[in-house]
Amino acid sequence: SWVQTGYSPAEVVEEPGAFARRGGIVDIWPPNLTTPVRIDLFGDEVDSLRLFDPTSQRTIRQVESVEIGPGSEALSKYGPAVLARLGVEGGALQSAQNVGSAAASPLLDPSLLLAVREEIRLEVLRLAESHSFHGIEWYLPYFYDPATSLLDHLPEGATLIVDDALDLYATLQELDLQAESLRLELEHSGELPHHFTRSHFTAEEVKAKLIERKPALLGYGDLYGKATSANTPLARSFGPGPRFGGKVKEIGADLVKLHNARHAVVLATRQAARLRDVLNEVHLSTPVRSDLTHTPAPESIALVQGILGEGFIVKGIRANGAPDPEIADAESISNLQSPISQSPNPPLSPPYNLHLLTDTEL
Repeated sequence: SWVQTGYSPAEVVEEPGAFARRGGIVDIWPPNLTTPVRIDLFGDEVDSLRLFDPTSQRTIRQVESVEIGPGSEALSKYGPAVLARLGVEGGALQSAQNVGSAAASPLLDPSLLLAVREEIRLEVLRLAESHSFHGIEWYLPYFYDPATSLLDHLPEGATLIVDDALDLYATLQELDLQAESLRLELEHSGELPHHFTRSHFTAEEVKAKLIERKPALLGYGDLYGKATSANTPLARSFGPGPRFGGKVKEIGADLVKLHNARHAVVLATRQAARLRDVLNEVHLSTPVRSDLTHTPAPESIALVQGILGEGFIVKGIRANGAPDPEIADAESISNLQSPISQSPNPPLSPPYNLHLLTDTEL
């Protein structure tokens, strides 16, 4: 049922993870979709599927199919197993005499406020019945063993890129301290049981997981909190783009030079129609696109309708996806390989540069 896969029943679907039924109409908002889905049933058959606006409840468009994933990370069908891990038997809380005896069953902590105890009692009943409820994610540490993070779901061979690792590690440490401080405060005020398993990974645990993935590090620091030199092969491969300041003739002339030099250009702009006219004038006609799914080839120009903060130039790209030899020697990005390259030693094609230009440069 929807409930056992993490969805909560509601009168009106207004947030992800909720569903509602009115006669032969079922509304559901899978967290993997940006808008909810309205399922029109004719008996036990689906008559139509429509995406709708949760605010106005009006149809956005009809679709042929949708993928409905779990409604929550915490699947209520595991509720009884959660209670077993918490030392609660029979779906009912018993009294505990002291904080020490609550170590094996943190939900029995006698220092909890009465209102919190009552809330937990009701949640225990719902867990025992495998029913979902608002806030069930609080029990996530007891749902799955071992606990996993987004990093654990990366595909085998995926390249992980960490930008400003030094700043990231400092931020992780700061968030860790804030979480621990809040935890102690809530325990002291009786709003959180003592000995309740932490629901987040510590800064050190996240760092260990990141290091295990052998990430490509961008920026001037590493995950050990040490500053590093900016003069690395990877850093030397990136550079700022030119600034045209709206000078149309200069833009057109420069694009012709880049094209003749076999470089690739991506124009990500809110003024795609205007740039298309500029390209037409210099005989570099290209259609306006809404996205870009592949690395642009040499001598190509992609015109994308969109918004990006700032552009850059990437040097030394090779058409077969192989990195420039100077970059490939860098230990931090030794994992960068082309998924479409079948040969262990693919022949090297001439390198070219990729120029990403945005409204900031144009």
